[in-house]
Amino acid sequence: VLKPLVNLVDVNLYNCAGITGSLDVFAGLPQISRIIVAGCFRLTGRINSLITLDTLDVLDLECCMGLTLDRATLEALAETLTQLNVHTTKYLAENHASLEQKGSHDSGWGKCVVGRIVDGTPLYYAAFYGEEQLVCDLLELDGIDVDVGTR
Repeated sequence: VLKPLVNLVDVNLYNCAGITGSLDVFAGLPQISRIIVAGCFRLTGRINSLITLDTLDVLDLECCMGLTLDRATLEALAETLTQLNVHTTKYLAENHASLEQKGSHDSGWGKCVVGRIVDGTPLYYAAFYGEEQLVCDLLELDGIDVDVGTR
């Protein structure tokens, strides 16, 4: 289970699939700059608490299917991070009921969104298994290009 360590600056738990707990434990670490938990698919909870981390620069949540993302959180993180990867992470668009009603391919991977920030410009890559246009509609942000593809 994840527990906070006061002096952490860089967290790299890449592919530690057996780790459980919530990313909230990192919210109280004001000096943390990188959180890499790709492949930690048993982590649960929301990532909203990470918005308060002023020093956070890199957030890699690839294959963290148990984490809850929402559009407002993605937008807030996109403003400050230099790298954000949420590929194959469940994207629960709570304010977009049409997304849930339409459904999508869900074979354990679920619905996903890819976000990577390059040179300070957020680029959202949508991979929603055949619902690419729907995702573009959801993630279209002012002045931000949306590139669609399946990975």
